[in-house]
Amino acid sequence: MLAAYLHDWLKTFPFYADVHHKKWALREVFGECGFSNEEALVDAIAAHKGKFKPPEDYKLESAILRICDKLDKFYKGQKDALSKCEDSLTEIRKVLDEETGEVFEQTYREMLAAVICDAGNDDRILA
Repeated sequence: MLAAYLHDWLKTFPFYADVHHKKWALREVFGECGFSNEEALVDAIAAHKGKFKPPEDYKLESAILRICDKLDKFYKGQKDALSKCEDSLTEIRKVLDEETGEVFEQTYREMLAAVICDAGNDDRILA
């Protein structure tokens, strides 16, 4: 939950321009909050963009954060939202085991339908 809350937090700080500074800042925040496994949280947050390389013990959590971030693009009205979601799903399926991947994809498809309807993007998606 904390990773989801903080995953875009650093966008508000322009001086954390590169990934190393962002990871440093997140480690500082997590350390101050007393988290003992802040490195896994930092890696999970980092995995929500670019190539999907989640921490081994947090693959599913990282996948959830990544796909929710992509689904959020529908609410921002981004025209590439569907392709970003599908691209991310492809990356995620490569990392998750078969059974978990199937359940994840089914859940994602249900969430996608709800988000498209809720965000009022039906016409643009179906066009």
